[in-house]
Amino acid sequence: ILPAALEKFELAPVVDRAIILRAYVPNLRTDVIAPLKKAGYAREEIARLGGSMIAQKAKS
Repeated sequence: ILPAALEKFELAPVVDRAIILRAYVPNLRTDVIAPLKKAGYAREEIARLGGSMIAQKAKS
């Protein structure tokens, strides 16, 4: 696991092949809620995905 604040890094596999998984913590408003609203989902439908936190952010 690499911290998000790490600006630069280099990976060197210790075997001939390596599989690297890249992930990030999404911004709820811009990465989840906005695309769903744009696709036509209602606030109530979006809120069911993640409970009160998403429900509050979906209102704005």
